[in-house]
Amino acid sequence: NYEALSYVWGSMKSRKVVYVGSSDKKTLRVTKNLQIALQNLRYPDKERVMWIDALCIDQSNNVEKGPQVALMGHLFECASRVVVWLGPEENGSGLAMERLAHIADPKVDLPMDTAQSMAVAHLLHRKWFDRLWIRQEI
Repeated sequence: NYEALSYVWGSMKSRKVVYVGSSDKKTLRVTKNLQIALQNLRYPDKERVMWIDALCIDQSNNVEKGPQVALMGHLFECASRVVVWLGPEENGSGLAMERLAHIADPKVDLPMDTAQSMAVAHLLHRKWFDRLWIRQEI
């Protein structure tokens, strides 16, 4: 039973060290965006099991990477939940998420004010929405 993380890798230039697993002895270097995602998505009081491509696929081993990448659609499909990391809150993304959470509710008035419209527009222009991979991930 696991969750799968859908996110944008981000720049490979500024890599950060993260500790993985239940011990602090195993470290991996990840992109800054993944480090921020891991910090924000961790549970403070219990373990969280997530399938994350950068951590679960040996990126330096092309023999392993090829077949694993081919399985990604299946890995996301079998996950108990897919968690989408769009990045940290900025440009009113909290307001946008709040508004979008109610968009399917018939009791909520659909017209948005300018601030809400701008917040939603900024959110939908994040790099995650440009990725081709999201089709198989969500």
